[in-house]
Amino acid sequence: MKRLKFETIGSISAIVVGLAAVAVSWDQARTTRRQQEAAVLPLLKIQTRFLTEADGRSFRIDIANIGTGPAFIEGAAIAWEGEPLTNFDELGAATAALRGEEGSLWTAPLQGNLLGSGERYTLFEARWPPGDDAATATADAMWQSLKVEACYCSVYERCWRTGMNRFSRPEPARCESGEE
Repeated sequence: MKRLKFETIGSISAIVVGLAAVAVSWDQARTTRRQQEAAVLPLLKIQTRFLTEADGRSFRIDIANIGTGPAFIEGAAIAWEGEPLTNFDELGAATAALRGEEGSLWTAPLQGNLLGSGERYTLFEARWPPGDDAATATADAMWQSLKVEACYCSVYERCWRTGMNRFSRPEPARCESGEE
């Protein structure tokens, strides 16, 4: 039987140590990448609110980034009474009776925004005078038949979809640029 030389044993040991170093390095790089992604992970919440103030009542739709990193809003979908809408201006026009002559409307675009960590943005606000019970009932009905969704991505281009008053973990998604 042939005896292994010291050089052969040294070479085999060096190969084993080298492979172990590559495996540890690869695992560490993967762990570091996950930590970096978690450090800038956005989490969007779309919420509706009814507000009562001295000068009247309002129905409001806000979007907030409660995550740790910026959110790039790549797409949005708005539907009222099952019909898709292009933007919140269309929702405002459809609900003009809610506000009456004394009320006011404020809208903002959803798609194409960058929302930093901790930022809140109002997308839609309809205001009406105090004591207008018919407007309050209309706003309640509007809330029941309204659907708002957003598709957003992190700086690492990982994307998710969330919806209005959805408090569960957002679904991973593929956002299409120009999505309505």
